[in-house]
Amino acid sequence: CKRSVHTGWNYVKFVEEETSYLDGYYYFSHSYAISWSGRKEEKAFYVVEGKKFVAVINKNDKTGVQFHPELSGKIGVKFVSRVLGL
Repeated sequence: CKRSVHTGWNYVKFVEEETSYLDGYYYFSHSYAISWSGRKEEKAFYVVEGKKFVAVINKNDKTGVQFHPELSGKIGVKFVSRVLGL
């Protein structure tokens, strides 16, 4: 975990083909970030200053995100719908 104040829009890239339709710009506002390692639990990443960070992680049927889907407009609604299975 790295301290990294970050606020604004960033492009999020989903690594699995079945969720690539969720690629797009999401709104971030946070003070910490986890460096991308490529583990299977890490489902999406974003890049800041040339470094990859985890944007979505999923383990044991629980999903965590670094961005704010509720502030991310239509793509955020699409993401929440996918997570909730709607």
